[in-house]
Amino acid sequence: MLEIVFEEDSNLSIRGRIRGSLDFNIGTVPYNIDGVQIEVDGGYEGNSSINLVEAKIGFRNNINIRQLLYPQLYWENQIKSKKIVKSYIFYLQDDIYRFIPYIYDGVIGYADHCNEKAFKFKTRSSDFCLYNIPTNYENIDTSKPFPQADKFDTIHAMLILISQHPCMTKEELKLSFDIVERQIDYYYNVLKWLKLCHEENNCLVLTEKGIKIVSLPFKERMEEIAKIVFSEPIFNYSLHNTLDHKMSHTLFGVYDIKSWSTINRRLQTVNSWIKYFKNILKSNK
Repeated sequence: MLEIVFEEDSNLSIRGRIRGSLDFNIGTVPYNIDGVQIEVDGGYEGNSSINLVEAKIGFRNNINIRQLLYPQLYWENQIKSKKIVKSYIFYLQDDIYRFIPYIYDGVIGYADHCNEKAFKFKTRSSDFCLYNIPTNYENIDTSKPFPQADKFDTIHAMLILISQHPCMTKEELKLSFDIVERQIDYYYNVLKWLKLCHEENNCLVLTEKGIKIVSLPFKERMEEIAKIVFSEPIFNYSLHNTLDHKMSHTLFGVYDIKSWSTINRRLQTVNSWIKYFKNILKSNK
């Protein structure tokens, strides 16, 4: 992938944090910055180019521009035209690997989606079907709130991020994703509801089941998570049928949810997850 994106062979030569100084203009406005922290997730050097990568697990609506601009300007100054310095935003979105060039022309910086490259690996064929999953309350933690977090790709990205860090706090998760304050608890609790994570000393850590699932290849991982999600009776019933008022109140009673407006908000999440898993697993009735 890197050879295709960078258009030459390259080796990892820059990584981590340093402190440096920058003098540059944005348009006609001068900026003189001393002792700023400059961090590069991955810097790959080839014969003619230095390629700087800002990597994210999951999609982001917002990225701090300094994460892209400062390394670009710093290494341009260090290289002094000996090689071209290029920057990329990298997203790992489920099983899609996206490389988006970041361009700064001295006036504005922008993501160059016209020249974006995306990759997806072929996966094994499978006879897995969402509609064959039986119900089983034991797979989920009914003592936790019923999910109200529509973006399952964000939940999956959180799970992967937690697996890479021994102790992720709620605050750290919030800073890693563009989620507003009131929503972080919803996403935080989903991972506990799924029994993939539990809380220790205000940190979210993987359960034994979570460790096992994260270790699986993507397609198998999503199949195992789907088995948990759709074993829950509300998700299972909604996959096969349209919930009416009577059945909704019966099924949501387990979570002590009685308000129809609250039920409707939760059903938005149910419908969003059904669409997500049907798409990601290509499962049709």
